[in-house]
Amino acid sequence: HSTQIDAGRGALHEIHDQSGLLSHLTKRSERAMRPEEIPGMVRRVAEAMQTGRARPTSIEVPPDVLGTVADVTLLEPESWSRSALHQALKEAERRRVPVLFTTDHGSLHCHTPATIYARRDATPSLRFKFGEELRVEDADGAVMIDDFAAWGLPDYPPATRLALATGDRFFVYPTKLREYQARYRGAFLHGGVSPEEIILPIALLTPRRR
Repeated sequence: HSTQIDAGRGALHEIHDQSGLLSHLTKRSERAMRPEEIPGMVRRVAEAMQTGRARPTSIEVPPDVLGTVADVTLLEPESWSRSALHQALKEAERRRVPVLFTTDHGSLHCHTPATIYARRDATPSLRFKFGEELRVEDADGAVMIDDFAAWGLPDYPPATRLALATGDRFFVYPTKLREYQARYRGAFLHGGVSPEEIILPIALLTPRRR
């Protein structure tokens, strides 16, 4: 029963602060205490499932709320034809303006540490580093760039090197090896050399000839 939730009586096999616990374990966790709250709750959780990284979601509705008869306003499905993006595309078509679609670069789920040696003034990124006297312990762990012009990159001061992590690696310093491994293993990072990070999809939409 909804009146027993968070009452600390152990009803409904309840765990202490069940909602708070689920919020840490799921991408989105919601509870409906009135029938009128259910449609909006379902939509928000469904939107969370369709965007970003795939993770579990949670919906909690007490049995007595499910059995309650009430006037509920059902939300209309979102209409593509009424969306701002659709209207913008229709206007671009009317004006005979081509539209270019692209995305930001992606990220990589990183699991493998790569030990790197660098001076204190090296950049802090975990997938790429600029600095002097850069070197990696394993040559396969990074692409090392000294000649920036050859790679079509801006010039940097002499002796500056660029290290780009390969595969699913992330850079760790030998002095903070365990700390960095524990903190960043399994993180989503970007800045290295992988298809996900360096290839951007592009779509060019041109108005049809009339």
